[in-house]
Amino acid sequence: MPLETHEGAFELLHLTSGLKTLYCNGKRYQMRGGDMLLLHPGEEHGNPDEVQNKSALRFIIFRDPATTRGFLNMIVNERHQLGRQLRRCRQVRPNRALLGVLDACFEAVQHTDLLFATRLRASLFLLLDTLVQEHIQMEDAAELPEDIARVLALINQQNGQWLTVDAMARTANLSVPYFQQKFKRTMGVPPAEYLVRSRIAQACQLLIETDLPMLDIAMQLGLSSSQHFSTLFKRYTGFTPQSFRNTHKNQDSQK
Repeated sequence: MPLETHEGAFELLHLTSGLKTLYCNGKRYQMRGGDMLLLHPGEEHGNPDEVQNKSALRFIIFRDPATTRGFLNMIVNERHQLGRQLRRCRQVRPNRALLGVLDACFEAVQHTDLLFATRLRASLFLLLDTLVQEHIQMEDAAELPEDIARVLALINQQNGQWLTVDAMARTANLSVPYFQQKFKRTMGVPPAEYLVRSRIAQACQLLIETDLPMLDIAMQLGLSSSQHFSTLFKRYTGFTPQSFRNTHKNQDSQK
């Protein structure tokens, strides 16, 4: 793998099988099957001395949100925030939900119908957001303020309730305005938005790992109907829940 650089663009690598050694800005990264590695804009990377081995690698190259006007139709502040968060990410051992979102992103590229651009934007946004949140939780688990950690634990319980911001603030034992401010400062997004993204990631995992009916998944997420679940899921991913499940099942059967 020769040395190369992507000016103004990130590259997300996913080693699907085998072992691979990669150098990035002089630092050595040892990857094993399943690992993801995010290369930042302008970083020289590769391994010109690597001996050929049996490994399989797939990748996505995308423009730097912070410097790309109109990136995924995001406003300026959102683009800059996402760019900063991505620069904190490096090597991730993804869970099945993150892999499912990555699969959906590759699947979206293969469609050329009228909804191609919308589906691709939604899939890429969900991929980057899930990647960032996964890395933040890995990196900051020991450093989270205790009150915010309690709220995250409550969100992750999947207890069949759609939490309100008031309920989250009570869990943190903070006033609503101060809680919203502290949560956004800590996690990078408002609590209500974090809840939705977390529920979408949980839905991806349930769709991939179980055969539960859509209504049962909706109820586990705290939603009142399968229609509400389907509408919300498609808004964030570009896929209906059933098409997302079918895509992942088909890819599993081909492995």
